Amino acid sequence: MAAREWSRPPPDDRWGKARLAREWAQALAPYVPRPASRAEIELHLRGHLESLHDALLAEPVDRAAAVAVGTALIELRLTRPEVLDVTMVVLANALLADLGLDGVTFSGPLNALLGALAGGYARALADQVRAEHSERSRPGQVPPGP
Repeated sequence: MAAREWSRPPPDDRWGKARLAREWAQALAPYVPRPASRAEIELHLRGHLESLHDALLAEPVDRAAAVAVGTALIELRLTRPEVLDVTMVVLANALLADLGLDGVTFSGPLNALLGALAGGYARALADQVRAEHSERSRPGQVPPGP
């Protein structure tokens, strides 16, 4: 059996990383800060799907890769709570099928990755809030005006 070609969507475009990246970007669209475009976010998400795919196939599952994806969402300024919610829903519902992976075999590794992604997101968001608070509370700094 020939290996599936992941660098482009299948001819019918119903499955695969490109379609999933579009779906994920569309779900995140209401929470994307301006001036970032949905296309820019989709491009980033496509790379993150590559990382998650590799992480699912690793033995043991590569939780650090999922932590990095969660952190990257914060770095893209996707900081609203809904971002984590829609990310979990989209990936839980479609990642395995769109990667052509068996749900029975990979449900445990997927759960581990989703947990690690959420943990990475939460830690990065907490770090960002602490850094912003620290900047604002430096002695001698005038707080920003209204």
